[in-house]
Amino acid sequence: MGEPAMLGEGTTLGRPPKPIKPGDVFALMGVSYIVLGRVDYEGWDSANSSDRWRWTEWLLGAEDGRMLWLSYDDEAGFVLFRKIRIRAPFNPQTSAHLPIDNQRSAIVKERYPARILGAKGELTWQAKAGDQLNMVEGAGMGKRYSLQVAESELELYEGVPVEETAIAAALGDDGWLERTKNRKARKAIMRFAGIAAFIFALIGLCLGAAFYGYSGDKITSETVRLNVENPRASIPIDLDNANRPTMVKLKLNGSLPANTWAEIDVSVRDPDEVETYVFTSEFWRETGTDSDGPWDESDYSGSGRFIPDAQGQHEVLVDLSAINEDIQNNTISVEVAVYKNSFLYTWFLGYGGLAGIIGLGLMAFGFPETAGNFVNSILED
Repeated sequence: MGEPAMLGEGTTLGRPPKPIKPGDVFALMGVSYIVLGRVDYEGWDSANSSDRWRWTEWLLGAEDGRMLWLSYDDEAGFVLFRKIRIRAPFNPQTSAHLPIDNQRSAIVKERYPARILGAKGELTWQAKAGDQLNMVEGAGMGKRYSLQVAESELELYEGVPVEETAIAAALGDDGWLERTKNRKARKAIMRFAGIAAFIFALIGLCLGAAFYGYSGDKITSETVRLNVENPRASIPIDLDNANRPTMVKLKLNGSLPANTWAEIDVSVRDPDEVETYVFTSEFWRETGTDSDGPWDESDYSGSGRFIPDAQGQHEVLVDLSAINEDIQNNTISVEVAVYKNSFLYTWFLGYGGLAGIIGLGLMAFGFPETAGNFVNSILED
């Protein structure tokens, strides 16, 4: 990119990423242009040279004698750049802002090394394949800024995004225009479907959280006393629906002495006398003193769910598996409540997770740039 004096043709390249070639004439935003030449670039992450990307720039000659560059890459699309003066001191390696004029500046988004892959047509400078440069990209005020730092020059360009459909229409390429419109329509559908899937995922997770506290229909509630001599209590229940979750809730009656605990196992015995473990609940109380003064913490409840394989008479078995010897008489009193037709949060979690994955996949097509940045941020973390 230099002054408008044609210096010759560079290295020949293959097929361009979009059907634009030297010699094409078109009008864009009320200005007539002729395509003079093309340069292909490759950039890479200085910290990971295997992370590489390419972009193409076409040199345009405007009817008023100006030289502009039409840039394209898969992430940003088309941007029409014009050269502007650097009006304030700027360090390409460290400065956080690109000086646009005395009052405005653009935020530096990224820095990376690049090289020329080759060129075709007439250019304002001799583009040699393999020549390296450093790029500084910025954005602000709805525009994009690109600073190219070569061995002997430093040039700043200001660009405005241009819709691909506008370029295709200006060139009169009906096939390209139709393909672009169809692609945009597909992306719009993907965006809508992806957003809808995320909404359904959110609904599923919210419903799961809301219904998680819903126990179901109470079957029975009994108080049992458990101690070392009589560690087990059996509570008969009649279940009229198989394959529907049943919840068992435990609540300690009273409280425990300071710094003591008791552990209870809950299992269920089905009509075929098969005993199945359900969950373990630990009741505890801890006290102490720290810089904020005395503290007293405890947990006197627990719950778990099981899904019966058959209808009929079952038994909920409550076992005192361990108890602190400082508890009086090694005895505790526990209220046991049983509820049928409960809800499993994993149902909603699975539904929400699946809908979220589908939404992410759809939005990767609808918002390729946003999805790519999201994935890259995850990988970087």
